[in-house]
Amino acid sequence: MIKSELHKLNESTPRERLTLSSLLERIEGIIRMPTKPGQALEIPKAELALFAREFDQTMHGEIRIPLILISSGDAYAVSGNLVDQWVIERLVGYNRQRMLLKSGYEAKYQYYYSYQINKVKKKFPSIIQIVFSL
Repeated sequence: MIKSELHKLNESTPRERLTLSSLLERIEGIIRMPTKPGQALEIPKAELALFAREFDQTMHGEIRIPLILISSGDAYAVSGNLVDQWVIERLVGYNRQRMLLKSGYEAKYQYYYSYQINKVKKKFPSIIQIVFSL
C-alpha cells in the first residue's frame, strides 16, 4: 500500500533527463518534458535561461534537467552523478566555481537540509524535482 502511494507521488518525474544545452536550443516559451503517466513537466524558458546563467557555458552539455533529489524527511540527497552533486552544491552555496573540474572533485556533502533545498526550489521550481522513498 505504501509503495503504491509512493509510486503515485513520484509519477511526475520525467521519463528522460535532457541536457541543459539541448533544452536551451528549443524555441518554445514553455518546454514540455513527458512524465511517466503520459503528462508533462513544464519548464518555462525564462527559468531555464536564469538557471543556465549560474554555470559556465561549457558545462551546459553535461548538466541534465531536471535535477532529482530524494526526500527522506527533513534531508535530501542527490539522485544522480557527480555533475548533479556539483550543481546542487553550487546552487546551495557550497561551491562558487562556475565550472566543474572533474579530476580530484569530491562532493562535500551527502545530504542537504530542507531550508537549503526550499531556497533553491523557490528560485528554480520546475528544474528541481523531489522524489520520495522509504
